[in-house]
Amino acid sequence: MLKTGLRLWLLVCILIGLVGSVGCSGKKGIVVKGKVVLPAGVQLDKNDSVSVRLVPETKDKSGKGGASAGVNVSDLTFTLKDMAPGKYKAGATFSTYGSTKQHEAEFKKLNEKYDPEGSSPLTYEVTSDSEQSITIDLAAGKVTKQ
Repeated sequence: MLKTGLRLWLLVCILIGLVGSVGCSGKKGIVVKGKVVLPAGVQLDKNDSVSVRLVPETKDKSGKGGASAGVNVSDLTFTLKDMAPGKYKAGATFSTYGSTKQHEAEFKKLNEKYDPEGSSPLTYEVTSDSEQSITIDLAAGKVTKQ
């Protein structure tokens, strides 16, 4: 009885090892880290939030839809994960909570200008490098690889 239980336990361990190694061998997506440069005169309050988004210029059947990430308001950095190589439209979305009407109006203009599914002039090509660093410069209206 003890030998049967030991064999069963050993078989279960081997199966878990095999299944686990197969499940973990998939290729990981590309990581794009970056920084946002705000347009002149734009200030962020403590209740503001910013997110960046990369949207594929052409949709394909793979279902890859780009990525979005929150921006750290204190240093304006972000990390986009699981990106696929390709050409993307870049954009930023600004949100405010409890600010003045003028501040809200300023963010509305920025959101319209930098909508990645709309009129954003920003583009970036994700390469096959596993990790990339970019600057989304809203002041200059361009995205550059570092």
